[in-house]
Amino acid sequence: MTFGFVVTSVVKTAGVLLVFAFLIIPAVAAITATAGTMKRIIFGWIFGLVGCIAGIEASLRLDWTPGPTIVFVLLILLLLTKASKSVIKYRT
Repeated sequence: MTFGFVVTSVVKTAGVLLVFAFLIIPAVAAITATAGTMKRIIFGWIFGLVGCIAGIEASLRLDWTPGPTIVFVLLILLLLTKASKSVIKYRT
C-alpha cells in the first residue's frame, strides 16, 4: 500500500518515464551483472546512484532537461553492463 502511494505521488512529480526507469533499469543491470540477492541489491543501488549523479551532471553540462538525460545515462550504463558481461563471458 505504501509503495503504491509513493510511486503514484512521485509519478506526478517526476514523470512516468523517469520513475519506471529507476525501478526497472538498475534491477535488469543487477540481474545481468551479478548473482545472489544481496549482491544484486547492492549493485542496483550503486548503479542507480551513479546513473542519477552522472545524468544530473550531464544535464547541467549539456543544458538538457534532467529527467530524460538521467534515463539516457541509465540506458547507456545498462548497455555497457551487458556488453562488459558478454566480453567477460566470451573470454572465459
